[in-house]
Amino acid sequence: MSRWLKLKVELVTPCFLAGSQGSDTTDKELMQEGLRVPSLIGSWRSWLRADLGARMPPNAMRRREDLLFVRRREDLLFGSQHRRDLFRHQEGPGIQARLRVRISHTLTQNQIVSQGQKAGFGIPYDHFRAEGGSAVDSLGYLLGQGLYNFRDGTTRPAIKAGTSFEVEVTIGRTRDNKDNVTEAQLWADLRRTLWLWSNFGGVGSRSRRGWGSVQIMGIENVEAIADAAERQAWQEWFPSFETTTWNEQSRSGLLNRLAEMAGVSKENITQSILYSGPETDLDNPQSCDTPQGETAFAHLRSFVAVVPIRTAHNETWAEALADLANEMLAVRSNIDHKSEKVRSLPRLQDHDTVYQYTCGHTLDVAPYRAAFGLPHPYYFASSEAKALFNTRTGRRASPVLLHVAKVPGDTANRPRYVGRAIWFKARLVPGDRQEIIEERDRNRVIPFRNDKWAVVRMFLKGMSRVNAGMAPGSKPPLVPEPVVRAPEKPAAILPFTLRPGNRYDATLVRLENGEWGALIRSNPQPVPLVSKEPITLDEGHRIEVEYPKDAKEYKVRFKKPLRS
Repeated sequence: MSRWLKLKVELVTPCFLAGSQGSDTTDKELMQEGLRVPSLIGSWRSWLRADLGARMPPNAMRRREDLLFVRRREDLLFGSQHRRDLFRHQEGPGIQARLRVRISHTLTQNQIVSQGQKAGFGIPYDHFRAEGGSAVDSLGYLLGQGLYNFRDGTTRPAIKAGTSFEVEVTIGRTRDNKDNVTEAQLWADLRRTLWLWSNFGGVGSRSRRGWGSVQIMGIENVEAIADAAERQAWQEWFPSFETTTWNEQSRSGLLNRLAEMAGVSKENITQSILYSGPETDLDNPQSCDTPQGETAFAHLRSFVAVVPIRTAHNETWAEALADLANEMLAVRSNIDHKSEKVRSLPRLQDHDTVYQYTCGHTLDVAPYRAAFGLPHPYYFASSEAKALFNTRTGRRASPVLLHVAKVPGDTANRPRYVGRAIWFKARLVPGDRQEIIEERDRNRVIPFRNDKWAVVRMFLKGMSRVNAGMAPGSKPPLVPEPVVRAPEKPAAILPFTLRPGNRYDATLVRLENGEWGALIRSNPQPVPLVSKEPITLDEGHRIEVEYPKDAKEYKVRFKKPLRS
C-alpha cells in the first residue's frame, strides 16, 4: 500500500512563479520548472503558524515559550537547517522534515501565458475599468508595478488559470520522537494547514492579492493515513468538487469550520463575516481601527474573514478578482479634495497629504494606505515627485489576503467564482514602536495613526456589501431603468460642466435624508436619484449616469443586475 496521499490542486487564477531565474524567467523556463516544492512549503509554513497561534491560550502568544512551541512544531513538519531559538539563533543540528512532498505534472506551452498580456487576459478591457471612470485597469492594479506595466502589459509569464497539478504528500516515520508528537498529530497539522491554504491562500508572486489562488479539488489514496479518525477527517474536509454544492448552507459550514479552528463563538458570524472578537468587530471602529488586539504575527487569534456567497454573476475568475480590485480601489483612490466622503465613509487624504509632503510640508502620521502593506510608493506625474514609505527592516507583507474560489454553479459545466478575504490583525512592524520611515530621508520617523486599520475595515465592509449575491441557480430579474430628474438649480449641485450626450461612471450612495444619490467622480455632492418604479439597491453599487442632449433628466444604468 502506498503511503502517499494524492491532492488534486487547481490554479483558480493565473500564477506568477519566478523560478530559478527570478524575474527574468522565460516562458520555456517556467514551462520546464513549473510549480516547485519550495514554493508550496513556503506558503504552507505561514498557514501552519496561523493555525498553531489559535491553539494557544488567549494571552499566551506574548510569552517566549509559546512562540517557541509554534516554531518547534513548524520545524517538525517542514524541517529546518538548524535548531533555532526564538530569535533564530542557531542552537545545534537542524531537524529533518517529517513531511515529504512531490509534484507530478508536466506543463505545456498552452498552459503558459506569455508576458505582455493585458491584465484582462483576453476579456474586454472595459469590463475591468475601475469605479469613477478611471483609466486604471483593475486587474493590473492588483498585479502591481513589479508584474504589470499599464502600457506593455504583464512583465513575466504566468501559468494559466485552470491548470491542475497532482501533489503527493506523506509523513515520514522517525526513531527520534523527543517531542512526543504522533504521526496522526502531524497529519492533523497538515490537514488544517492545507484547508486554510485551499480556502484563503495561493502560491507565487502577488498571491496575497488573489493571483495564484489555489483550490484542492479532491484527494485520493486516503489509505495512506494510518489513523482511522484522521483518515475520516481528511475525507470530510476535502470532498470531491463534483460532489459539492455552494449555497447559504455550505457557506455557513465553511465559516463554522473556520470558527471552530480559531476557537471563536459562532455568534461572531454575521452573514458573510466572521470576526475573532471585539478587537476585530468591523461595526466597532473604536476597537477595530486601533492597535487593540494586535498580535506578534498573523494567526487565527485576531482576524476577520469575509466569505460572500456571490454565485449569480461571476462566470470567470477575472470577474471575481476585478470585484475585489475595484473595492480596494474605492477605498484607496485619490478623491477630489472638495469631497468629504466615499460611499458614506470618511474619505482618505493620503494623496493630498503625501503630495504636500513632497513639496516640503511636514508629515506627522503615516498614510492610511500603509495598512495594506509596505513598502508603499507614490509617484506624482504633475511634479515627477516620488515618495516611498517602508519599515527600517524592509518589506512588510499585506495583512489582508485576497482569494478567488471556484464553486459549483447551476450546471456541472458552469462553475462560478467568488472573492474572499481574510485580515490578520498583527503588528505592522516588529516591536512596540509602531512607526515607519520615508526612504529618501531615513532619519525621518513617521508614526502610524491610532486608527490605522480604518481603511482595512472600510474595505472589508464594502466587500461584504458588494459581494452579496443571489442563491445559485436563480436568474437575476430585469431591473427597470431609473430616471433621475434634473435639479432645478443644476449649477448649485453640479458646479462642473456635464457635456450633453456623455456618460459618467458613478457610485450609488445614501444621502443624509436617507434617499439614494449618485456620486460622480470629481463632483463634490451626489446627484439625487428618483426612480419611476420601486427597486432594491445596494449601497456602493457601480452605476452609469448619462446626461442627454435635452438636459432635462439624468438616465442611470446599472452595471450589473440587482434584485427587485
